[in-house]
Amino acid sequence: MSNTTINLNELFESRPALQPISLNDVKVTGNRSIKAKDIQEHFRPLEQVNNLADLHLELKRIKHNLNCTGLFDTVDIAIKDENKDNTKVKCAINVQVKERTPRLRVDMNTTEKGVNLATSWTVRNLFQKNEVSSVSVSAGDKFTEGEICISKAIFPWGYPTYIKSYTSRSEIDHTHDSNYKQTEFGSTLMYLINGHQFGYSALWRNVEVGKNPSKSLATQSGVDTKSSLIHAYTKWNCDHSIFPTTGHAFSFRNELAGLGGDAKFLKSSSAALYSIPFRGFSLSLLAQAGLIIPFSKSEVKICDRYFTTIRGFADKGISPHSEKNNAGKVEAYGGDMYFSTTAFLTFPIPKQIVETESVRGHVFITAGNLSRWGGGVDSVSKRTLRHNFTNDIRMSVGAGLVANVQGLRLEFNTSIPIWHREGDQKRGFQIGVSMDILEVFRPNMLSAIPK
Repeated sequence: MSNTTINLNELFESRPALQPISLNDVKVTGNRSIKAKDIQEHFRPLEQVNNLADLHLELKRIKHNLNCTGLFDTVDIAIKDENKDNTKVKCAINVQVKERTPRLRVDMNTTEKGVNLATSWTVRNLFQKNEVSSVSVSAGDKFTEGEICISKAIFPWGYPTYIKSYTSRSEIDHTHDSNYKQTEFGSTLMYLINGHQFGYSALWRNVEVGKNPSKSLATQSGVDTKSSLIHAYTKWNCDHSIFPTTGHAFSFRNELAGLGGDAKFLKSSSAALYSIPFRGFSLSLLAQAGLIIPFSKSEVKICDRYFTTIRGFADKGISPHSEKNNAGKVEAYGGDMYFSTTAFLTFPIPKQIVETESVRGHVFITAGNLSRWGGGVDSVSKRTLRHNFTNDIRMSVGAGLVANVQGLRLEFNTSIPIWHREGDQKRGFQIGVSMDILEVFRPNMLSAIPK
């Protein structure tokens, strides 16, 4: 074989795995804005390779890394065998790439602010640093957000890690249930490695209360700043993000605020999922919890509190409420700690009813609570914690349909609240959406019909 360009598998199938090799050079074609030397830099570890087996493994890793940069649609690697005999493989590497073009994208996704329709424009290598830049505008039920993001893949340990920088501005309308509007502007710098996210966030926030606010809500009005460190981690070992049948998953997020700014607290949230097959069905157990510990005797600002809810209750339907305002109404005030547990039994729907496998049925039972612990951490006692977590628990049972819609988990549920408190807002029918089953359920973002 001489001066012949072949693919990787052909070379490794025709030669002994431990046969010595000699590499000449790396030739790059198809690149436009990405410099050839930047692509060739990924192949520098080949200088330490001395046999075909090691070459095979290293080229697979390099191809994976190039695909993870977000700069290319395709990466193809071929070898030009320049060998004159069979004693040593002498070859050159040919790399054919196809760069991604600027793209306009419109899709629906979910964030902690709810379900939104997002439009984004993404450009690669705009600043000639092999970065990915995007500008996006999102609009939801009662919020709008604009964001500029710049990200870059780096390879300090031979595998991809990422640096991302965000600058955003958002406006959220909580007038309907909490009687205030919230504006945020700020920047976040994140470093992503092996499922971990480490970051720093600096935010300017303004809370504008509505007419006739309660005394408690009136104290929340005004501008404040938050400077915080963030650590998040997700481990996903389930076989499917929308319809898991086996495996487990875990995620948590910690935020330490107080490195300057007005906000001073530790906020920790977590979720865990375990799924097993059960006689042709799938049984999943989901647990979620969150806790905010303030570092002063003043309470945590309303825009940092939890407003989570559970199936069978309206969005903010189990939130602690303020005293009555001048209009005789109460306002959802948010909580400092919450938990919820849900057991799902998911089953396929007969094809005579629904022909697609993207829709399944499920029955569930869920329980949880959302509580406040009043002032600062000094006022908390074990008795208070035990009372808030064991008393006034809400519970509901229900059934519905789960659909996989463009990678989103869409639920249509009918629920019966079993345990509830006076003042809770219940919902007999709900539509909820999330990115996957591990996310907090978000009801009533698309539609809700009181029973």
